[in-house]
Amino acid sequence: MERIVDDLKEKGSDREWCIRAQRRLQEVKRYLKTDYRVHCTEDSSPCKDHCRKFALSDPVEKDFQEECDHGHHLRCYMCEDLKDVMNDIKQQILESSASMYSKEYQEDLLYDFEQARTDIFQWKAHILRSVNQDKAKQEVMRNLNDSSALVVMDWAMNLLQMKCREKQ
Repeated sequence: MERIVDDLKEKGSDREWCIRAQRRLQEVKRYLKTDYRVHCTEDSSPCKDHCRKFALSDPVEKDFQEECDHGHHLRCYMCEDLKDVMNDIKQQILESSASMYSKEYQEDLLYDFEQARTDIFQWKAHILRSVNQDKAKQEVMRNLNDSSALVVMDWAMNLLQMKCREKQ
């Protein structure tokens, strides 16, 4: 996202807008790295971006949904700013590209934008899932007794791809 804003600045977009967009992106990045994890610790938050029940429920498959016993009437300023800054960047690409870019360059910028947006929201979802897994692990550890055990296995640690190795 920051590279896209840099490209917009180089091609003649409003310099002040680009500086504000860069600053907002940095603030959102800092929020996702630090405070978002803390905000997602509640089981039932009135903010839909922080409510683990709501956010981890599948919107389509009924078997993978859990109903919340509360409303989601609060909005997190930083979560909303993430969505707003992305919408602003997309709007800037669409508005400024008509006069500054070729059609191919606009398509490339939009493709890069969609990829970056998907990556950022996947990162946000990963943070939420990791908080949920940590809570589940803590619950299991609290319920351990003398006749039970907790086994943690990370299969990705021990797998090496064989097809890319050189033959000797």
